[in-house]
Amino acid sequence: MDLRPSHLAELFHMNERALSIQFKHHVGVSLNAYINLLRITQAEELLQAKVTKLKELAKLTGFTDSEHFITCFKKYSGENPRKYRERYLQK
Repeated sequence: MDLRPSHLAELFHMNERALSIQFKHHVGVSLNAYINLLRITQAEELLQAKVTKLKELAKLTGFTDSEHFITCFKKYSGENPRKYRERYLQK
């Protein structure tokens, strides 16, 4: 599913700004932060389920490039995706 704020705003017949304001008001976090959290959660599942190159994983989870994916992954999960995978596979 396309989770870009512009696409979501179109689905709800709102402009992006209004959607972002309403979303933060009702959910308590920004729309972009929530979308990134969903993407990181999906990435964690993919890292646990199969060995996929980070570039592919970034694309599968909706990030524009692997560098942005790695930065967001570190921000939300607290560690590098490679380290996460290694740690998970050692269990």
